[in-house]
Parts: sequence; structure tokens; C-alpha cells
Amino acid sequence: MKFNFSKLSLIILTSVTLAGCGSSNTQPVEQPEPVEQPKPVEQPKPVEQPKPVEQPKPVEQPKPVEQIALKRVGFEVNKEDKTVTVIERQIHDDNNVNLVNVEGQEIEIIPSGYYERPVIGTNEKEVLQADYPELRSISGKNYKNIRWGKFTEPTLGSDYYVAFGVNPTTEMPQSGTANYIGNGMHVEKRAEHLDSNLSFVKLTANFADKTLNGTISLAKTGFKDELVSNEIAGGALPPHLHFDDVSLSAKIQGNQFSGTNSQGVQVEGGFYGKDADEVAGTYQGNDKFGVFGARKN
Repeated sequence: MKFNFSKLSLIILTSVTLAGCGSSNTQPVEQPEPVEQPKPVEQPKPVEQPKPVEQPKPVEQPKPVEQIALKRVGFEVNKEDKTVTVIERQIHDDNNVNLVNVEGQEIEIIPSGYYERPVIGTNEKEVLQADYPELRSISGKNYKNIRWGKFTEPTLGSDYYVAFGVNPTTEMPQSGTANYIGNGMHVEKRAEHLDSNLSFVKLTANFADKTLNGTISLAKTGFKDELVSNEIAGGALPPHLHFDDVSLSAKIQGNQFSGTNSQGVQVEGGFYGKDADEVAGTYQGNDKFGVFGARKN
């Protein structure tokens, strides 16, 4: 019997194919759905830090005021030839406003016991006077830090017109204004002699603008320099007992002031005591000079 290999191969292939088809009835394993990955947690935005509070700038403290060192504290008038010399040195004691040093002598500008002496016709709280031998026309006891006026002694070769003080103001006002009222001694050269008169002083300080302005006017109108209103003078006095008003104009720098008015009269001085309570100064120009002191009104 003869085999046909081609037919046999076909039968085997067909059988294998059918067997494969029969096994196709097995269901495929269902794959699990992929697990959904959690969304990344959103990070919170960084909290915005508050801006640092701007610290207020420290208030600038006023610079300490330098101690006064005035160029001029008064005038010396020689008794013999009436020569006038400007005093450009300190003549008073720093610790005692009542003591001055001139011509090698220590002098009390207000002699001991002076307040107890009767002074007819004057207001001794503002002006003190005495005749020979202690010739005085000086500031009274209302002034705590300053002295102004004319003094001499028989043993001195000159008359002295001075204005000075102790306790210079260390904290000057930086705003506002203040009025000062006081007195002084005014001297004018007339022909061959010098006439001196008690004066009335009125000043206004503007601390914001750093200016000082005022007037020196006549106060000597009666017995022993009694202080009365200037209107009483009004031309009734003889020429040798009268002087025209003198204007003062100055700039304030620290606790000092200085300046020159339109007529060429130069003034300088300073503030003394707490809150610039008192002023003292000198002026000179056009055959005249003088000293003064005043207190806040």
C-alpha cells in the first residue's frame, strides 16, 4: 500500500488548525484598570511677609550753644582827656555777676548794702543810682544774670560803661518771638565833652527768623533819672539832655546777636538765663555809644 505524504501532511495540518480553533474558546484574563494616581497636593503660596515698619527718623536735637565770648563788653572813658577805649576783654567774674576787674582792682558793681540805701526818684528794682564817691547808674535787682550801666570809683582813672552776664543761655528757643524791656546808658559826643543819659530799651527777638530788632530811646527826664514816658520829653528838654532814638538791628547766632543798622550803628550782645530770659549788649557808631540790658516782658 503506498502512502501519499502530501495528503498525510495536509491532514495533520488541518488537525492542528482545528485543535487550535477549539482552544480559542478560553476567555482572556481581564486586566485591572490602572489605579488613578492622586493629583499632587498643591503647595500653599508662601505668605507674604509684612513690610518692616519704617522707623521715624530721630528728632534732631539742637546743638549745644557755645559759651558766649563777646568781642566787646563795654567802654572805658578816661577821666582826664575823655578818650574812649573799647573794652574787648572779659572783666567780670564767671561765678559772680556783681564783680568786675579793672585797673588791677576788684570792684563790686553794686556795692554791699546798696539796696538798703534810699534812692529817691528811681525804681530800684530796675535802676540803681548813687552819687559821689560811688558814681553809679546801673541795673537793679530784677536782673538775675546780667549787669549793665556806668560805674566808677575815686581810685579809678576812668569811668566804665559795661554790659555783661553769667549763665549764657544753653538751649535757645527755636520758634516764636519774645519782647524785652529794659534800660541802659547812652553816651553822645557833643563838642568837647561827652553827655550820658539813662535810656529806655525795647527789643523784639524772632527766634524762627534769627533776628533781633529794637530801639534805644530817652528815659532821663526828671530828678535822679526818674523813669517816665518819653512823650514828656517831646522837645521840652534842652538839647544837652536829649538824644534821638537809636534803632538796633541784629542777627541771632547761637546765644549771641550782632548787626549794623542803616545809620552804621553796630550792636552786639547775648542771651542769658533759662529760655533766653535776659539780654545784655553794647552799641557804637556815629559819635555815640551805649550799653543796655533787658528782661522778657
